Amino acid sequence: MPSVLPDFEYDIFISYRHNDNLDSWVTHFVQHLEKELKGTIKESVSIYFDRNPHDGLLESHNVDKSLEGKLKCLIFVPIISQTYCDPKSFAWQHEFCAFNKISMDDPFGRDIQLGNGNVASRILPVKIHSLDAGDIETIESEINGMLRSIEFIYTEPGVNRPMQANDKKDENQNHTDYRNQVNKVANAIKEILNALTHRDTVSKKSGESPWSSTLSGSSLRKSKTQLIILLILVMAGSFVAYWYFTPNEQGGSSNAQSIAILPFADMSPEKDQEYLGDGIAEEIINVLAQIEGLQVIGRTSSFSFKGKNIDLITIGDQLGAGTILEGSVRKSDNKIRVTAQLINAADGSHLWSETYDRELDDIFAIQDDISRRIAERLQATLGDGPALGPTTNTEAYEYYLKGLLAAGKGIVGVENARDYMLKAIALDSTFALAYAQLSQAYWSIRLYGLHEPESSYQLARRAALKAIEVNPKYYAGYRALAWINFSIDWDWDAAANNNNKAIALRMPLPDDFVSYYEFLAGHYEEAIQNAQNVLRRDPLSMSARLSLTRTYLYADQLNDALENSKKIFIDEPDNPSNLRHMGEAYLFSERPEEALPLFERLRMKDPTYAPQGYVGSLVKLGRRKEAEEVIRTLPASVTPARKAFCFIHLDQMDSVFKYLDIAYREKDIYMVFLQSEPHFKLLRQYPQYQALLKKMNFPE
Repeated sequence: MPSVLPDFEYDIFISYRHNDNLDSWVTHFVQHLEKELKGTIKESVSIYFDRNPHDGLLESHNVDKSLEGKLKCLIFVPIISQTYCDPKSFAWQHEFCAFNKISMDDPFGRDIQLGNGNVASRILPVKIHSLDAGDIETIESEINGMLRSIEFIYTEPGVNRPMQANDKKDENQNHTDYRNQVNKVANAIKEILNALTHRDTVSKKSGESPWSSTLSGSSLRKSKTQLIILLILVMAGSFVAYWYFTPNEQGGSSNAQSIAILPFADMSPEKDQEYLGDGIAEEIINVLAQIEGLQVIGRTSSFSFKGKNIDLITIGDQLGAGTILEGSVRKSDNKIRVTAQLINAADGSHLWSETYDRELDDIFAIQDDISRRIAERLQATLGDGPALGPTTNTEAYEYYLKGLLAAGKGIVGVENARDYMLKAIALDSTFALAYAQLSQAYWSIRLYGLHEPESSYQLARRAALKAIEVNPKYYAGYRALAWINFSIDWDWDAAANNNNKAIALRMPLPDDFVSYYEFLAGHYEEAIQNAQNVLRRDPLSMSARLSLTRTYLYADQLNDALENSKKIFIDEPDNPSNLRHMGEAYLFSERPEEALPLFERLRMKDPTYAPQGYVGSLVKLGRRKEAEEVIRTLPASVTPARKAFCFIHLDQMDSVFKYLDIAYREKDIYMVFLQSEPHFKLLRQYPQYQALLKKMNFPE
């Protein structure tokens, strides 16, 4: 049966390695696909499927001329396996690579515009194994873009095999269903065939793919190549904003209000540009997060998939994202290539893609050209956007990114985060974001009791003020200063004002500052709602998960706190903050026998972090002498508020209020939780406690 279009031999060509059909997987797939196509497409379509394919044919061997003719098809479906990307195989060299070249030269081109304005490739990969990084790079180098495929992979620990029709969806870690995946292939074929058969005119510039942009000349040339990162970030953020908000005529199931930006893959020959790919993604997150009505998944969650071979449908499901942006960066000598693809997370289809191959000096002209084209399509004038915080110094930016990674590890990484930020600032004294993160590092160091309070507070304030000084139009310095006003100055009005300035400068929302401020004022429901919103935006963020647990704990919702902390414990059984939260939830639920092992575990890691939980558990279990010995041997670095917590459990109120007075005079950070922290709430009946509450003058 001929193709639906003249001059083509077949509609669909199925390409595969012979070894992948030893158990008839490919044969059965083709049978299921033929059946699905009959229920999807009104017209009959022809499929070429060679049941005795050549394998292991070298380039020096003769190629079957009849097969060359059969490659003249509309859609090429390669079955991508662990052995498919072998230069010695017939399927790779004389089918995949051959069709890639043939399709580029025919009247339609390899990449076509669909009826809804999106772009799709006539190469429609079906992947049956998770691939090695080298195989992925081989494919992406051949197609000059990212590999996007419909996956038929069954995965569980130690298992990587083709998914069978009788496999159960719930047992597969990818949570995909064989029948549904076949239907996705059929629908994708239908969409491509419709675009090919209903085109009124066909135009294709010689040698040019519609996936790449053109730019004649360069009106702006600069010699300082250290500006490359900043400009690429602006470029990428701009065109993603445009393509995301251009209406999608297709509709479909994707949630147009949410997007995840994955770190751009490092495709450079030396594999030394990872920080650049991270920087591109991070700045896009910052740009898009400022757009009202758009839920942008947070950096921590999106970056958690870095280096993992997980299909985008699964990623979208885990993040709750309707669309996903992925890309790559390749830099070699004076050449740079940046690619980006916007994907519908519901079905893995392309919404948009772009590739730029340029000299480094052309980066300014590329930025101008993209901005002009976006403004034309939107029929609007683009605003100036927020003042940028990143540096133009690539080495400083690398240290900054390493510092962010370290800060995300909590108590075990905060000092490394401080050191990385100091290195970044030494290279660029105008790096506002680095100053703001340095302020946060010093603040956290004191919170964890790792440094003398006075010097930590002074250094945190100095760094925040410096961030504002070097860039008063960027939000990060005001946010850092708001935390200092809140936790050190106890100046609630100044804290709110500086946080509002950060919001006015388009700080990404939601932000966890609101949760702290709300339960500071005793507004627990509002605090919980905001903490849930933060976690919804960044669902895999450990910081957001811990913040929600802490908010439940402070709101006396102990069952919710336990449920949340147990989930965290599965992922990070030694996380100090979670050990404390879970232990306190058990302790205040009158389950000290379950709390004590958690505090013992925490005490082995850091005896200064939360001794009050250990003491309280011992007392409730009738081991008072042991508790008294713990208090007697407390390290000097334990803050006075934590010492007061310990004496609460011994019912030694004179010592409790002695240390609370010291904590008040020394501006102990825990005093901001005076009316919400569970240990403090045990003091409600005492007039000294009520007097302290009045002195703190908490907001209402």
